[in-house]
Amino acid sequence: MFSHYLPLLARRLFGCLLIGGTFLLAVARFGSAAEPPDLFVRLLAPLEFADITVIGRITPAGAQRLLKEKLKLGSDEADAYEFLVLDSPTPVKPQKSPNADSPAKEVRIRVENVEQYQAALKRGAYALTTFDMAMEGWAARAAAVVKFASGAVESKRTLLPEQLLPAIPVEILEPEDSAAAKLLKADTTKSKTLSDYSQAGKLRKFQPVGTELRFDTNTRHYVLTELARGDFDRDGNEDALVSVAWAYRGGSGRGSSLMVIRRADPRARLAVDPLP
Repeated sequence: MFSHYLPLLARRLFGCLLIGGTFLLAVARFGSAAEPPDLFVRLLAPLEFADITVIGRITPAGAQRLLKEKLKLGSDEADAYEFLVLDSPTPVKPQKSPNADSPAKEVRIRVENVEQYQAALKRGAYALTTFDMAMEGWAARAAAVVKFASGAVESKRTLLPEQLLPAIPVEILEPEDSAAAKLLKADTTKSKTLSDYSQAGKLRKFQPVGTELRFDTNTRHYVLTELARGDFDRDGNEDALVSVAWAYRGGSGRGSSLMVIRRADPRARLAVDPLP
């Protein structure tokens, strides 16, 4: 009778040891050799899946083992995992779902893990409704961390500031109009940071706490989260993966992006690039 519970016990134990911060038990689970310690990348925010949560250090091979883990989404709806659609060449019968406003010409596909999510995007799938976009945000964040951790190694040095998020250039902000876009471009050239904008009164409710920063602009609420650190471009310098999420104040629109923050010269401003 005890043998009936062994698989469940092993899975729960695996999840608990992952929370401890390394992938040592994953080696036993998948039967591969342990990797050198210099390949470890740091996760600064918990990487949550449906059954396990990963924090602390992770290796590229360990990140690859997460491709098939079931995603955790921000809804308990049975069809919340149907948050992507593909254009259909022929009309299809609408399905009853929380996304029932989808046009009949769209075909919903079910996405339960990072591997399926990446494959769906390659096929041209996209989030259609506001609900879809919210659910995709959970998948995109997990996929980004897995990609960053899969490609990065432990850095030899860091030129990033201790408090990274307030020092990020203002170019990560979404312009409200063409005039604002020109101002953001000019201020980026002048190395203006989010902290500078806060001190100038352009950002309100500026609240940096640990690896998270919250603030408001005239029309949007922002949440920035530092997700991981490691040498992503393998130049020896530490890079950071940052999530930038925003939502309209008093509205339903929202958006997000995932950025790699770099600095290769201590005299240079922080460089911001979308995660490739």
